[in-house]
Amino acid sequence: ARGKQEEDPALAHAAAAASLRQNLEQIRLAQANAELKRFQLLKRLDSLKARRNFELGESALASLHAIRAYFHHCSDLTQGLHPRLSKIQEQQGTSRERYDAQKVAWELRERGLTQAISEVGIAAANAGVIAEAISRGQGTGLGQSMIADQPKSLDAIEDEVRLWDLPRHLAESSLFTRDPNPSVIAEGWLYKKASSRISMNSWNKRWFVLDRSCFYYLKGGVLGENGNRQSGSGGTSGGALERIKVCDVVLCTVREVSEKPGKGVGGGGSPVRFCFELFSPNSPSYMLQASGPAEYRMWVDGIRSCMERQLTQGGQPSDALLRDAGLGPKKGSSAAASGGPADLARTTAQALADGFLRQASDMSADGLADAGGLAKGERVDITEPRFRTRKSIDGMDALGNLSDEGSQGNQVRNPAIRKILQANPTCADCGASDPDWVSLNLGVVICIDCSGVHRSLGVHVSKVRSVRLDDLSDPEANLLLALGNKKANSIWEAG
Repeated sequence: ARGKQEEDPALAHAAAAASLRQNLEQIRLAQANAELKRFQLLKRLDSLKARRNFELGESALASLHAIRAYFHHCSDLTQGLHPRLSKIQEQQGTSRERYDAQKVAWELRERGLTQAISEVGIAAANAGVIAEAISRGQGTGLGQSMIADQPKSLDAIEDEVRLWDLPRHLAESSLFTRDPNPSVIAEGWLYKKASSRISMNSWNKRWFVLDRSCFYYLKGGVLGENGNRQSGSGGTSGGALERIKVCDVVLCTVREVSEKPGKGVGGGGSPVRFCFELFSPNSPSYMLQASGPAEYRMWVDGIRSCMERQLTQGGQPSDALLRDAGLGPKKGSSAAASGGPADLARTTAQALADGFLRQASDMSADGLADAGGLAKGERVDITEPRFRTRKSIDGMDALGNLSDEGSQGNQVRNPAIRKILQANPTCADCGASDPDWVSLNLGVVICIDCSGVHRSLGVHVSKVRSVRLDDLSDPEANLLLALGNKKANSIWEAG
């Protein structure tokens, strides 16, 4: 036990030395790690400093290259636009020159208008002085001559004061020129009388256009504060202009409405001037009013010249126009498609019967009284028409024998029909032989083909009747005997 105690100091010394060595190694390891971290930190700082120098330079250089490429591309684009820019510059120069020229024209026209207004003002003042002098009874000497020199009619007063020269001058002062369109004959503003019974005396201003084939007006759109058309907010086509067809020129008739003192055109108390009415078999009549005598003559003469051109050069109206006017066989008719003589005769007779039934239902009681001798106020029964049809027609000869057979069934046949046919052996229009249709308005005898054209013009132009299917009254027969084809053609061709 004592020996072990003697060895204890050595053991303790060894243990202390081992413990100290361990601590020193740990301190050394910590120093090495600290040195490594310091080295890594230094390396990182040096790397950042070095990269800062070249990476910033590379980024700046890349940006400069990108900017250079962008502007180079812009330069290429602008170089390609050089011809176009030169063309635009020339156009702008032309526009400026045109503006300068128009500015001079505007100033000249403004001076002309100002001078015209001053002349009108002076004339109005003089007229006021004369009217005041006459109203005060100063009728002696010069005043008496003024009273004697005063015009007696409205037209003479308008000519003296040149009332319609100022609108023409204003129209000539406008710089608006329409693109040349050879098909447009006339266009301009017209007042259209409303057809609604609610607004009896309402007139709407519409822009009408007359071309070689039809007559129409524009409707729709919204007028802005500057007078230009704008798109409407409601609907898909609220701002679009709609073209409303009035009638086909070849089928219409124009009637000049003469003003009557104390009675207006629309039934009012004051007369309405410069009015004309359009009639067409496939559309309602239109009452139109022009803004002056020149426009009135332009529209009336233009419509009549188009009608004359269509009738002389345009040929016969198309089947579509005739069908729209209530004529012609139906497209789906199987009898017309067969092509046989008997089927053609049957189809013709049925079409005539249907046409007379439609006409009888559309005509008024007064019109029937004029056509058939009915007393005014007598009730017209359209279920019993005043013509006869055959239930069975076999062959084209049946149409020729229809007159003889019809005379047996009805003893009240007019004996003057044979005289009418003998006096007019050919058609008044085409010269075809054996015509059996008549126009009561014109007093001529025509064939069945020309009767379709006459019927398409409407009963206000040509009231067509058949001498074999209809009963002509004595006044109608006497009219046909008195006129006839030769006399009527000489009158119409001379006019």
